Amino acid sequence: MASTQRTVLPIHNGFFNDGHWHVLSSTSLGGSGLSAAEMDSRLWSQNPKGMNDLLQRGICLPLYIDCDCALDNVVFVLGDLTEQEEAEWLGRIQMRLEIPCGEFMLVGGGLEEDFDVALQHFEPPNCEPFYKIKLKPGSYLVEVYAFLGSCPVNNAFREWLNTDPRDQPQWLSFFQEDGYVENEDIELLEHIIRLVPTDADTPIPQVRDDINCWVGDFIMRKPLQCPQGLQREEVIRQL
Repeated sequence: MASTQRTVLPIHNGFFNDGHWHVLSSTSLGGSGLSAAEMDSRLWSQNPKGMNDLLQRGICLPLYIDCDCALDNVVFVLGDLTEQEEAEWLGRIQMRLEIPCGEFMLVGGGLEEDFDVALQHFEPPNCEPFYKIKLKPGSYLVEVYAFLGSCPVNNAFREWLNTDPRDQPQWLSFFQEDGYVENEDIELLEHIIRLVPTDADTPIPQVRDDINCWVGDFIMRKPLQCPQGLQREEVIRQL
């Protein structure tokens, strides 16, 4: 059951990241004291030990999703998921993130020039791909959820889709014809990023050598019933 303490924030319309790489962090970079250049160096060093150190200290979540613009329409939830959201998610990545400055930050790309601008501004001055949320300073559980229509779910469905042909939702005909769900046709919400304060330790996700030691594997769960998908407009209507 969703808590009354819940805020829904859609990413701003100008966010555009024509690539696979995203970094979830904070304006203070987890209170690490790292510069934009140092973050660039660590993120692209292809060093699993160094990347695991960033994760373990809660400095950032370097996230690779195998399609362009994967988070361009993401919705942020501060607090609990609704019952429908909880029932419908099919993939998840989670970790603890340190936000001592009280400013959560999503950056598209992750190069030095991306951080240079993002660390100096709360809002993008020239449509740069970053987005920030003001929070109470502290430690947060950050969870990236993948829903029907997202790249991680499309890839998983090719392996384990099984549903009663007598009860087919609209999206299934698209998938059976094309091998993926095209959200421009049915406008599903692909991803939610959830943030909630935490004092608990959370195991860090695994990094992958084949993607510069970034995090790219969602923990998938096979649905017990055929998912219907989340309509993005219905989620953000709670604003």
